[in-house]
Amino acid sequence: MLTQNAELRATIDHLLNERKQFDGTYKKLTKALSDGKKQLVEIVEQATQAYDQRDEAQSKMGALRERAEKDQMAHNVEMKELNRILDHDYKLKEFMTIKARERANMLRETEKSERRQKGLFYCN
Repeated sequence: MLTQNAELRATIDHLLNERKQFDGTYKKLTKALSDGKKQLVEIVEQATQAYDQRDEAQSKMGALRERAEKDQMAHNVEMKELNRILDHDYKLKEFMTIKARERANMLRETEKSERRQKGLFYCN
C-alpha cells in the first residue's frame, strides 16, 4: 500500500507539474491574445480615423474645386465685360477723333470762306 501511495503521490506531483506548465502556457497565450486584441482595436481606430480624415480632405477638395470653378467663371465674365468696355471706349475714342477732325476741317473751311468773303468785301 505504501508503494501504491508513493506511486499515486508521484503521479499526482507529475500531474500538478504538468498543470503548472499548462497554466503558465495558458496565461502566456491569454496575455498574447489580449495584447493582439488591443493592437487590433488600436489599428481599427487608426484606420477609422484615417478614413475620416481622408473623407474630410476629399470634401474640402471638392469644395475648393467648386469654388475655383466659380471663381474662374466669374473671372471670365469680368474679363469679357472689361474687354467689352475697352472695345467700346476704343470705338468711342475713334468716333470722337473722327468727329473732332471733321469739325476742325469744317471750322477751317468756315474760316477760309469767311476770310474770302471779307476779302471780297474789302476789294469792292
